[in-house]
Amino acid sequence: MHARSQHEFDELQDFDRPWLPCSEHGPYNWCFKYSDRWATSILNSQLRVTYYTSASATNRRPGTGGVIFSPSMVDIYCAYAADGNSMDKDKVCSPLGGDNHTCIPGCYLPRQQCVDVGHPWTCSFPPSMLKEALEAQLSHPDMTVRNNEIVVDSRSVTDQLPASIEAFFVKKDSTVSERSVVAKAWREFNAEHRLVGEESAVPLLQLDLTAPSRSVFSVAAEGRHVGT
Repeated sequence: MHARSQHEFDELQDFDRPWLPCSEHGPYNWCFKYSDRWATSILNSQLRVTYYTSASATNRRPGTGGVIFSPSMVDIYCAYAADGNSMDKDKVCSPLGGDNHTCIPGCYLPRQQCVDVGHPWTCSFPPSMLKEALEAQLSHPDMTVRNNEIVVDSRSVTDQLPASIEAFFVKKDSTVSERSVVAKAWREFNAEHRLVGEESAVPLLQLDLTAPSRSVFSVAAEGRHVGT
């Protein structure tokens, strides 16, 4: 199953280049221990919930926006039917990246996964059961108001840049300052990778979770001048 996942900028990325995980060096390296994973969500027509709009979020605000990953290029560590608290201290691996036996970044270990415990909470689904994780979210009313969490291997993203990022996005109800953060990152990403012009540049999209159509993404106003 291939589905696009989106990661919202949440201060768990490089301060200067937010399309990258936290750096080991510099004044903002407190989150380096989480740099082996990205917390993402998958949207569909029935479940339009992102982290910053989820009932489980500690700060229910529109959110800045972020990046959309190419589904064919990211490797998944695990999936949660709801927010999985992938920053839990027991899900931090040393060394980074884990070994799939004693530590899986952001995930539960084998024999603690949802297929083993028989329910979709306090557990994670293995990568081969992404479809089952999304179905579990749909089947539990309390989970439909919460975002799912798909934990991806950040190395699979960074090793395949720029192609592993399909787009940047802002939210329709984000503030002007929040939109400017993403627009600046989008321009700098395209410049760094020499992606110029409509045919080459990674687009900047707008996410509207209330859109009446099946498509919740459209070209953002800031993204209509990709050559600048």
